[in-house]
Amino acid sequence: MENKEKLLKYLYTVLLCLFAFTLPLFTILNNISIVLLIILSLYKTFSNWPQREQLNNVDFLYITYFIVMIIGLVNTDNYKFGFFVIEKSLSFLVCPIIFYNLSLSKQQLYKIFIFFTLSCVIIILANTISIFYDFVTKGELENFSYTNFDKIFGSNTTYLSLYIATILFFWIWYLNDAKKSIYTNYFILIFSTILFGFLLLLSSRIVLVTAVTSFFYLIFKYKDKKYLAVFILITLISVIQFNYNSVLRERFSTSIDFKPNVNNLNYGGAQIRLQMWYSIYVGGIKKNFLLGLGTGGGQELRKEIFYKNNLKIPYRENYNSHNQYLNNLYRNGIISLVFLLLIFANSMYDAIKRKNIIWVVFNFLIIGVCFTEVILARQNGIVFYLFFNYMFHSFHPKNHMVKSPFKKLSA
Repeated sequence: MENKEKLLKYLYTVLLCLFAFTLPLFTILNNISIVLLIILSLYKTFSNWPQREQLNNVDFLYITYFIVMIIGLVNTDNYKFGFFVIEKSLSFLVCPIIFYNLSLSKQQLYKIFIFFTLSCVIIILANTISIFYDFVTKGELENFSYTNFDKIFGSNTTYLSLYIATILFFWIWYLNDAKKSIYTNYFILIFSTILFGFLLLLSSRIVLVTAVTSFFYLIFKYKDKKYLAVFILITLISVIQFNYNSVLRERFSTSIDFKPNVNNLNYGGAQIRLQMWYSIYVGGIKKNFLLGLGTGGGQELRKEIFYKNNLKIPYRENYNSHNQYLNNLYRNGIISLVFLLLIFANSMYDAIKRKNIIWVVFNFLIIGVCFTEVILARQNGIVFYLFFNYMFHSFHPKNHMVKSPFKKLSA
């Protein structure tokens, strides 16, 4: 019996690492790992393993959130797109099955992040090599920034920035959270600095703002020399990049441009975002505040709203609302928004209660990014959030193991 439990635990760890590794890279392999995890979870649930008597708050909120989307199909004007939205959101139903009764040790959590980090490093290196080749052949320094980093593997720059910010803070957290050599400390300091450099190159402003805010929180809360060393290094990297990277300078300068210029075709200016949000609220949400326009509904209405308000780029590119909270109101009304806020509030409450600082930072990153992106409307965003939120939720202090995972990854 004991050997069977050890084998199942080992298989579970392997599949979780496979899931983390394939999440940013290979959708097909990631889906295969999900299927395998479902099979293993169902076997575990109906075997002699310890059972939970009922679903916890996290499971309940995710399943209820999914049910709200199902009910929203009744109110939609576009069933085809509505069912497509449901298909992308199946993770809200599947993850409570996969991670039912999951309990992680710190060592398992480390291994998962090692494989996720390796996956992101592969994306960074592959795109850097491609960009460097273009730079050598075309001589354009601006190639080292922004959307040029999503050419290989099709990684959206905002999502890739979110991935990098998550692993950046995990390894910064690891600096003070495990017994390791001084060489490992130096390696993590240098690695974290490089990661932040790439975070700047990706130029996702909302991720950078939330990441820098979180980092200041860590410095003032812990007053640790290691955090201060990282801060000095990333400040130096930031000064250099802002001095030489015109794309980064331009993107941040337009972020503070609040002048009401409807002819400004800049993709990311603050004023165009504010105009989008206001026009969507007045033209769609205000009249359908309670129930919304239904799951998958309001596609044509949103384009019509952008056209009437002379929002040329959002109309031409068929933008969504670029705000998760407004998107929930627009689609399924106030009930959907309430459950979304409950999901975030419950996760943040648990993180603070357990004094799990990396989980607090992760929640803050997600909540912040949701103000300018609709990350829970795309499958990779949904899977990313649910997976790591469950990993942190399933990590319990009683299972802490403080030895370095770099000594033996297969332990």
